[in-house]
Amino acid sequence: MVHRLLSDDHGYAIGQAFANNYLRSGQWSGYSYENLEILLEGPNHSDYDDAWDEVYSKAYIVRSDGIYRLYLDSHLWAMHEDYEGEPPQ
Repeated sequence: MVHRLLSDDHGYAIGQAFANNYLRSGQWSGYSYENLEILLEGPNHSDYDDAWDEVYSKAYIVRSDGIYRLYLDSHLWAMHEDYEGEPPQ
């Protein structure tokens, strides 16, 4: 019920990596096309932080076992909405 999407190797550009690797697939919901475009441009875009904050707080994916949302510690995770606790290390 917890899936690591991206490692901390992406650093500040983890939002851009998420957009490239996951949002472009069209399987995630809850974000605007405008924010997708900003994230794809990368951290040098003046609105990158705001776009990533909005996507991070609102994006979700629906799977057969429920809804998953994003969680960021140093890695980026997809966590089932009913999951309690920290992701595994």
